[in-house]
Amino acid sequence: MLGLTRRTVRSGAAAVAAALLLGGCAPRTDPSVLATVDGAEITAGAVASRMDSTVEEYIWTGDAAPGERARRALDVAVRDAALAAAARDDGATGSSQSELLSGLLVAERAAHPELDAASVSDDEAREWFESNGDDFAQVHHAEVTWVAVDDPDTARAAHAAWTADPRLGPADLALGDEDTWGDAAVGHDSEIHVMVERLVNAVRTEGEIGLDLDADTGLWWLVRVDSAALAEPEWDEVLAGRVRTAMAHERETAHLAGLAQEACGGPCGELHEENVDAFVAQRERDYFARDARTAGSEA
Repeated sequence: MLGLTRRTVRSGAAAVAAALLLGGCAPRTDPSVLATVDGAEITAGAVASRMDSTVEEYIWTGDAAPGERARRALDVAVRDAALAAAARDDGATGSSQSELLSGLLVAERAAHPELDAASVSDDEAREWFESNGDDFAQVHHAEVTWVAVDDPDTARAAHAAWTADPRLGPADLALGDEDTWGDAAVGHDSEIHVMVERLVNAVRTEGEIGLDLDADTGLWWLVRVDSAALAEPEWDEVLAGRVRTAMAHERETAHLAGLAQEACGGPCGELHEENVDAFVAQRERDYFARDARTAGSEA
């Protein structure tokens, strides 16, 4: 019963769709339906709206590729549908999923004070920071290789080739005659293009590739991090507050995923995998269909 069972909060987030839904079922006649939870259809449009309503930098990195973002948004949609259905079955009032979820969150946060950032002690925050400090670090110095191209198809092909083999040099990426590339040293006193700085701070990991569209020029920039040294921030009250907030978010995410699994007690719906794969592929195509005006509105 949601809101009644006290659970041990676990760290980390579950792959909700995989845990809650049966996959591999026959594809739906309607290709826009990605999943069905307790009779409710989760559509591609609803998941896309979740993605497009979030304010975040639209930089393609290994864990923030459009396809990965789409699957994470679907996970949250599946979790929310399962929680809303369980809350309704428990007698909660609400005329919409958002109202049911809002009531659930109020009840869970009241029953579980450990989900509040204020409940995190200094020792807990410092211990968590010791294991997750890189998430708050800034690039102190990095050596990078960059490429700037004006054609999205060229950018897409170059990104795929470079991701498959980061050892390739720019000359191996089948670039156009007007495309440019070079090396850069990123540091506190270095003068580099703003896109190079933006991408290296998003990627930060040696051997990884970052990609984004410059809203001002319409050029696609790719950056490969050849080496990087991170500078961990000094511990102060501001950093402690950021750490507590991150911990509370992690705890609540894991807690809600556990509630959804507990509520279903097994598969509570179907994942329409062919439709999901098609949706993910379309989101990646849409990424390269952006123009400078669109990129500016998303930044």
